[in-house]
Amino acid sequence: MISNTLSRLLLFFIAIPFLILLIWFDPTPELVLLNILVLLVGIGASIESARLFGLNIHRLRVLLGAAVVGAVPLISGFLVVWFSWSPIVFYASIMVTLTLVLTYVLAAYTVDKGETFYAKAGASLILTVYPGAFLGHFILYTTLDHSKLIILLFFMTVFMNDSLAYVGGMLLGKNSPKPFLLSPKKTTVGLTFGLVTSIVVMGIGCWMFPFLFPFGPASAMALGLITGILGVFGDLLESGFKRSAGLKDSGSVIPGRGGIMDSFDSALFAAPMYYYAFLLFQSI
Repeated sequence: MISNTLSRLLLFFIAIPFLILLIWFDPTPELVLLNILVLLVGIGASIESARLFGLNIHRLRVLLGAAVVGAVPLISGFLVVWFSWSPIVFYASIMVTLTLVLTYVLAAYTVDKGETFYAKAGASLILTVYPGAFLGHFILYTTLDHSKLIILLFFMTVFMNDSLAYVGGMLLGKNSPKPFLLSPKKTTVGLTFGLVTSIVVMGIGCWMFPFLFPFGPASAMALGLITGILGVFGDLLESGFKRSAGLKDSGSVIPGRGGIMDSFDSALFAAPMYYYAFLLFQSI
């Protein structure tokens, strides 16, 4: 409990302020510093995911393959942003990578061991879009108007949800129902605290920056709720991967937090929907 509490305090008082400063004071319109961080996170997260999916990352070709698969959509995102290319390049890179990975799987694995083939094929295909393609949307954020505000509001919504859910569950939810078998420490009270926090944060964002939300406060709070729910799904998905792999953490890169995916799983899963919501807002 102490270790978990300290890790969340470190995230709240060190990691989040660092991220805010990195984004707000980046002098480039493309947010190059954030994009470089996203690229590094994407490669690291893909390698961690390959490990969770049962792929042997100690073999050089698997390690390099995971890194490349994680980097391809992010690099294509850079091309979209830096050269004002169509976002179709981003989606096309994902489809091409999926095709190449599927071709490799069909060529490399036999079909006489059905369970092994399904596991390897499923893991390889999931790895193609998760996490690289999900993270790639962070780079696409920079094509939106007021991108810095939009990105900061996203991180505040997701990370405040996680922090307040933990605090609410720890203080008031110890005896409340635990609805998720994949994550037995999550309580109904904690979940409620987190989702209400996401709604409030996005509502405050609408009050401070009304030009971001052309449909008004109701749309902002709905977006906060959906972002919070998807963040919870991302956390549960990661818990499922870790339980299947028999691991407590996805890695050991971040002291007190475990791996990269342990800290970014919620943000990762909510990122695409959040991008398309603002794409809709700015298209009217």
